[in-house]
Amino acid sequence: MKMNKITSITRKHILEEIISLPWSWYGRLNEVDFLNRIWDLSKLPSKDNRFKDMAGDIWQHRINNYDYSTDWFITDNRLDLLNTDDSTFVKFLTEILHPEIVENAQVRDDFATLFNSRLINDGYEIIPVKYISGEPVYELSEVDYSEVLRNILLRLESGCIAVSTNGSFSSSEYNALRAQLRRRKDLYQLLPDFIHSYNQTEAIRNKMQSIDKHYAERREHIQQAFIPAFRFIDNMIGIADPFSDTIQHIENGEIIGQGGFGIVYKVKHKYLDQSFAVKIFRKHPFSTGTHDSERFFKEANILFNLAHPNIIRIYDVGIYNGEPFIRMEYFPGKNLNEILRDHGCLSPIKANPKLVDPVCDIYSLGAIWYECLLGQPPQGVGIEESLRAKQSIPAKQRDIIVRCLQSDNHKVFESWDELLDCLQKV
Repeated sequence: MKMNKITSITRKHILEEIISLPWSWYGRLNEVDFLNRIWDLSKLPSKDNRFKDMAGDIWQHRINNYDYSTDWFITDNRLDLLNTDDSTFVKFLTEILHPEIVENAQVRDDFATLFNSRLINDGYEIIPVKYISGEPVYELSEVDYSEVLRNILLRLESGCIAVSTNGSFSSSEYNALRAQLRRRKDLYQLLPDFIHSYNQTEAIRNKMQSIDKHYAERREHIQQAFIPAFRFIDNMIGIADPFSDTIQHIENGEIIGQGGFGIVYKVKHKYLDQSFAVKIFRKHPFSTGTHDSERFFKEANILFNLAHPNIIRIYDVGIYNGEPFIRMEYFPGKNLNEILRDHGCLSPIKANPKLVDPVCDIYSLGAIWYECLLGQPPQGVGIEESLRAKQSIPAKQRDIIVRCLQSDNHKVFESWDELLDCLQKV
């Protein structure tokens, strides 16, 4: 059995919207004559035993008495428009657009726009392929997949904005759009956190109301959250920076660093006698976060706007083989482990605390201190136990490091002054 490519959901939306328009879908014909262009109604059974076939049935109840509801053709299992093969369904739509059926060109354009707004979600559109006496004749055509994804993404974004500003966006459509995007996992992971967290649009409204007070702020928040996903689409259709075409295969480059967020390669430009450092996002196999890549781009955005002689310069960001990258200035030097090997296991308390930049992150200081002493970054809940196990670390030093690494705001150092005071007492 051949599977239909136009989904029943798409069909249902199109058919329901057809009857919502002020024009009849059968145009200048009656329903019997219109449907006979697609089906032979004389060979289909009647539901009314007074008539021998479907033609007589429909004539009686839609023309003589008009006692069938306007949506009868959607649910009638003799036509089975929700499940019939694609060619028959498309024939039904293209007949509506035929100039012999609907003579008004603007009405035909409105129908075509309605059809394509739904068909594009399945990768199709109806376009004119020839002209008869200057009037278009339509056929089904496949749409570029990236454009399909962009259309779904735009609808999802606009729907989230609508529901967050007290507009309407049904949970059924919301979940249908999520399901379509879920087929492309590399794109789906770039969607905002709330898309992954909520399956009801009311929850999105409540979330946005808790984050931002005003409509404009909620709209901006949602648009910013969708940026990584749209960047992914732009790369698919060739809008992104063509940097990946001008470098050697990144994986062939020298690995100069790696950590929780990814791997940093040294790569050389094809046409410039210059090397760059390229950081490729690599999701940790045990990560439960669905939006690590979104934070990756946020990091890039922050760094991109920084300009200082002592800060590595960021040139651009993009997607390489489906994964986010940051291209930055390559600066030859040593990493922390290499410095430690050259200078021994240097105790941080021997360093002058006054040299510490007061705007540095307290947690970062504690993390570096911990790695200097134990040779690995702090992870998990056994940080204090690991420090206690190393008997060469004085208790006061251990307590300071533990306080630097606290996630509890009531236990961490409240200011650099408090931290410096403790350091001076060691």
